[in-house]
Amino acid sequence: MKTKLDTSAWPGHVIRRLQQTAVQVFHQETAEYGLTPTQFVTLLAIEDQPGVDQVSLSQVTMIDRSMTARIVEALAQRGLIRKRPGKIDKRANALFLAPKGAQVLTGAVPAVEKSQTEILSPLSPAERPEFIRMVQVILAAHEKRADARAAGTNGEAESKPEQAGRKSARPKVRKP
Repeated sequence: MKTKLDTSAWPGHVIRRLQQTAVQVFHQETAEYGLTPTQFVTLLAIEDQPGVDQVSLSQVTMIDRSMTARIVEALAQRGLIRKRPGKIDKRANALFLAPKGAQVLTGAVPAVEKSQTEILSPLSPAERPEFIRMVQVILAAHEKRADARAAGTNGEAESKPEQAGRKSARPKVRKP
């Protein structure tokens, strides 16, 4: 369908389409494991930080709290993770990878790696790191602005492109 406006150069529209493609490729390569991309990254984070609580998990994975709660519940129902009362706050669950979850994660990693390679396959090997770098610059700048808004400041001084490329202080999760 043709519209009066050419949305092919609109970053939001193009990024949404790219995200749809990335999810489709992920599912094609990982179908046998029955995981979504967000479930996979959640399993990785729990493997990396056994006993993590849901709030911290949300921060590490950069998935909003309500979605994190739904993901955790789905993974627990499938027997991929275990929830235990926290040592300090019994209301906050500590999350652990269940043996079944470790098995699924181990099996899925090569398929996820293949999906990530496939997503970027239209780019030359030299272009791939540059694409990731540019996306990280955009994300870092918007994260700083969001953090500044949450802190009650305008964040403009911190959102300059040369500063936006700095690495975030957020905890790292093992990459597939």
